[in-house]
Amino acid sequence: MLNLFQVGDYSYFIFNSPELRMEYTNDSITKLLGYTPEEFVFEKFLAIIHPDDLQNYLNFEATITQFWTDLAPEKVFKYKTRYDFRIICKDGSTKRLLQQVAVIQSDDDGAVLRTFVIFTDITDLKQSNKMILSIMGL
Repeated sequence: MLNLFQVGDYSYFIFNSPELRMEYTNDSITKLLGYTPEEFVFEKFLAIIHPDDLQNYLNFEATITQFWTDLAPEKVFKYKTRYDFRIICKDGSTKRLLQQVAVIQSDDDGAVLRTFVIFTDITDLKQSNKMILSIMGL
């Protein structure tokens, strides 16, 4: 039933924030972007963000990092972030992805150690190139 209501193809991974690395990437990344889980490492990910979206992506990440840093440790798990951006697939085509992120591990001080990230293809849903960041309480 879940696939019936998904807005597009999707994939997910676990991101280790302190080490800047994908610890686990679901096999569906190949269907979504054309890259194998082994190819889809952090450096590759940054390299394939559309050049016109990269600076906004990095700005959003800085805003999110500051948001989580300012939160009381007990509130870190009570929020998720989401925003969209364009990415270049292995075949050279471009897709617009919705990225949603939730913290799944932090240290005692609330520093983010691991996040769960879901990419959803929203290419057919959004034609505008305007990126919007949302931080949502759960």
